[in-house]
Amino acid sequence: LNTNTSNTTLSTNFLPQRLIPTTTIQSLLWPLHNTLLVVWILLICLSTATGSAIVAARMLLLGKRTTGTTLEDIFSEEIEPLSVAVKDLCAVYQSLGVRLLGLALYPMGVVCGLTDVCRKRLSGIHVGGGGVGNRFGVYVALGLYVLSVTGLWWYWLVVLPWMAIWGIMLSVGAGWCFGLIEFAGVRM
Repeated sequence: LNTNTSNTTLSTNFLPQRLIPTTTIQSLLWPLHNTLLVVWILLICLSTATGSAIVAARMLLLGKRTTGTTLEDIFSEEIEPLSVAVKDLCAVYQSLGVRLLGLALYPMGVVCGLTDVCRKRLSGIHVGGGGVGNRFGVYVALGLYVLSVTGLWWYWLVVLPWMAIWGIMLSVGAGWCFGLIEFAGVRM
């Protein structure tokens, strides 16, 4: 066993070094590691979208006092950063799995972009002197956001989790192949 404490890994602590080399274990687990990172990003985006839709719906139905936040805060702290994050997932410098997640989350980016355009286009409209005033665009945009996220429930809760499960199964299969190639000692 490896006695160097600075380089302790799973394989050196639990498996004899001659049976399965460390590089084989790393090749076996590398695709699964990348896929689990992509699933983690997916969970963050889905929880942000559903959480902000729930807060927006509560605010639209019950008022500002029930949530403790403002309409503009939901846009600036939730919807706009989510739109930027989804857009950045498709950037050239991202890995293939992250880019595929960006494509899968493209509808979320469209929903965020649509609500932002709606908010900006309708922001100058005054409707009555009641509680709406010049925030009509924000109310309409948040209503559109809540309806869009709710209307696409099947995509968020059925399609994307199945895509994540298939991605994990693919990564386990690819890891098994990479591990066998590494174990066999094949070099390019």
